[in-house]
Amino acid sequence: MAFRFKILAAAATLAMASAPALATINVGSNPDLLFFAYDAGGTGQTYVRDLGSLSQIGPNGNTTMTFNAPSGSIFGSQITVPGSQIKWGVFALFNDTANTAATIWYTGKASLANALDPTAGVVTGQASILTGSLGGLTQLDNAANGWIFPNGEYSGPTTITNQANALTLIKNFSFNQPRLGNGVGDNMNMVSVLGDDNAQTNTVTQLDVNNALISTDTGNAQGGYWTLLDAQGDVKWTATAAAVPLPAGAVLFGPGLLAMVAAARRRKSR
Repeated sequence: MAFRFKILAAAATLAMASAPALATINVGSNPDLLFFAYDAGGTGQTYVRDLGSLSQIGPNGNTTMTFNAPSGSIFGSQITVPGSQIKWGVFALFNDTANTAATIWYTGKASLANALDPTAGVVTGQASILTGSLGGLTQLDNAANGWIFPNGEYSGPTTITNQANALTLIKNFSFNQPRLGNGVGDNMNMVSVLGDDNAQTNTVTQLDVNNALISTDTGNAQGGYWTLLDAQGDVKWTATAAAVPLPAGAVLFGPGLLAMVAAARRRKSR
């Protein structure tokens, strides 16, 4: 049994080592957030947009941000169903090939991630599927497939092969157990799964656990969450607002002003 696990780990390592560098989508230590959507109305169109780096919302989840669809977005032409029929999610991947490890962030349930079998190299295996020579992210960044549009947008029908469509990417990012947002106004927490083939472990955490924020998935703690705001593809991350420290001059301004007022009153009373 242990020998089988070593073979799986070695295979995942070789697959990741042979993976070409992605042209646009960052899967490094500060990976890109990817917003996925597809219509559930039968047309089969899918959509992906690069929202920029994970550091915008974390890793401690201390920033609330709105990510609007860019000017001239193709979202409306690709996802034409009513807002209630839009299925969506947000994901990110750090493929740490140097250390035979990977971390996948996705909108879903921590309880599903905790059920993964760490000895089978699930996380690193999924990472290699997503970034290998025929992986979904690699193919998505391949202009020859017609996927690249201005402003970091991608689209295509579910019939596109080589895993380069949002439906298959959602499946792989969420370890075949997707939890998708159901239409406009739905909220979803974000969890991460760190996999280590050498240690044969998976570590599941939730981005921005905070009891003051609403809980959006059974099995998750209350904390930061994503919301699909409208049918134009605008999404928002809601989290703990970081306290903005006052500059030293502003801290001293209040007491100084009070002292000046007191001195003026004393002069007036003489």
